[in-house]
Amino acid sequence: MNANTFKTLEFDRIRVLLLQQVGSAQGRERLQGLAPLRDAEEVRAALARTSEGVVLLQAFGRQPYHDLPDPREMLAAARVRGAHLEPKPLADLASFVEGGVEIARRVARASGAPGLARLASTVADTSPVALAIRRAILPSGEVADDASPRLAELRRTLLRTKAQLSSVMEGYLRSADSERLLQDRIVTTRNDRYVLLLKAEQKGQLPGIVHGSSGSGASLFVEPLPAVELNNDIVELQDAERREVVRILQELTARVGERASEIESMAAALGELDAVQAMALLAVAMKAHPPEIVEDAEGQRAARAAGFTPDAGAGGLRGVRRSTPLLLNDARHPLLMPELAARLGITRVSEPVPVSLSVGGDASVLVISGPNTGGKTVALKTVGLFALMAQSGLHVPAAP
Repeated sequence: MNANTFKTLEFDRIRVLLLQQVGSAQGRERLQGLAPLRDAEEVRAALARTSEGVVLLQAFGRQPYHDLPDPREMLAAARVRGAHLEPKPLADLASFVEGGVEIARRVARASGAPGLARLASTVADTSPVALAIRRAILPSGEVADDASPRLAELRRTLLRTKAQLSSVMEGYLRSADSERLLQDRIVTTRNDRYVLLLKAEQKGQLPGIVHGSSGSGASLFVEPLPAVELNNDIVELQDAERREVVRILQELTARVGERASEIESMAAALGELDAVQAMALLAVAMKAHPPEIVEDAEGQRAARAAGFTPDAGAGGLRGVRRSTPLLLNDARHPLLMPELAARLGITRVSEPVPVSLSVGGDASVLVISGPNTGGKTVALKTVGLFALMAQSGLHVPAAP
């Protein structure tokens, strides 16, 4: 198999249809690498997994894998000792863990899908990590006041100090000399300190520290002397607040790092479940069925049941006797279906005409004849595409 084969038989478009249904980054990567398997048991297992995906769809509906952020970059950063993630990535990681654990629990309880249930049951419960993040980080992305007792106390003290400073500055704005001294009756900041706008010609009339002038030179940014100590306190409190926020983020990041391997395993399992769901969604959209893969004595019986006399003329999978027949009943090329074609930007007016064919046993060669536009190429491409789809674990739009 090569890229030209996939393109000629339009398997690449089947991949596009699948990728439209996938939600997670790892599910997308899984489907981007989807390719035919060559071992009959592996093919059967892949088809069975898609069948289980259809069962899950019928039982629980579509699962929201598209809501799950990709955690891998965040987990790599969390493994660096002493580093810390910012609030937004930590919140994204919490969303991934919460959503992933919920989906895994749902799938693990499913009946009729034992393989997928076993896969989901391997997902560790890392919800305590998400809970710790939610307690510390607000939906706005800020670290909550009660993320730690020290942060709460620092912020309370900071509010009180700012209120004291505001009272001092308001006193200047309301004073009898404010109109004569001040360019505007506002309090602004300069170099992270609260200042007043003094008229340049009134320099020296307001005792304090000058922190520069306006672009026009008409105003001076003056920090009144009674405000200096309060401003110093505010700067120190803000520095202490930042240090405490970093400490909290480091602590949360370390908790993530401790369980990074489990969260990575969760991401891999959910990526597989997401890919299977996309394959199941396509199967449902095509009204498809899982093909039967037969070999050895089983193939001999299937051939006789289908009216074939087994010989060595027909091809098959590696490990499959060459007598195994190819049998398709009411096969419909998926890209001729109006609904699926529309997803690719192609307009189809009517449903495809089904084709039934068989080859193998005494009839080891099949000749397809007919007029131009009679469907010969479509029939051939349907067989080729079905082979690729079946060996990739996809159900095919044909009768059982």
